[in-house]
Amino acid sequence: MEPLNSDVGFLVATDQLAVEPFTGSRYGTYKTTRMVDDRVRRAWDECSQDERKFLSHVKHYVTSRSFNTLLREVYAAYPEYASKSLFNG
Repeated sequence: MEPLNSDVGFLVATDQLAVEPFTGSRYGTYKTTRMVDDRVRRAWDECSQDERKFLSHVKHYVTSRSFNTLLREVYAAYPEYASKSLFNG
């Protein structure tokens, strides 16, 4: 099993991610569970204003791109991660 699949499987098995079917996709949509959402909320409350600003910027950056676009950007910046990838988009 690939490392990403192992990690996702672990997160699903430990109730940190939920998988919802998505028409036209064999993978579905992954969403965090309430347990994780609560944990994130508590961590957010402990962040400084600068940390919150940075995290908000990262969230916007990541969620404003398609998965394929984001992966291409990561692989362009870090080609060593692309060397064993099965991604061909």
